[in-house]
Amino acid sequence: RCEPVAPSMDLFALGIVLYKAATGTAPFPSTKDDDGNRVYPQLTSRPDPVSDLAPGVEPPLASAIHRLLEPEPSDRTASASDALRDLAAALPDGEGPLWPDWASEFLH
Repeated sequence: RCEPVAPSMDLFALGIVLYKAATGTAPFPSTKDDDGNRVYPQLTSRPDPVSDLAPGVEPPLASAIHRLLEPEPSDRTASASDALRDLAAALPDGEGPLWPDWASEFLH
């Protein structure tokens, strides 16, 4: 897209890592068009739903991953703090927080 580097790019990359960890597959397989030019589906499309590839992944986690992978940067999770909150909300009941108590002050 030739846009300046922005935090939304790092959040997208986090979404790719989490998608791969949850499903065992890349969210956007590398493809080429008929002329052999590389195609970038991540610019305009969404990956297959996590639940289709990994039915055992809880819906809150799948939703958090998909919010990170929105093709339009303005539609993605807004910040790393928001991503942490989404991931923490996806933890099963009784699981501890994703960060130590002292780090909570940075998540407001």
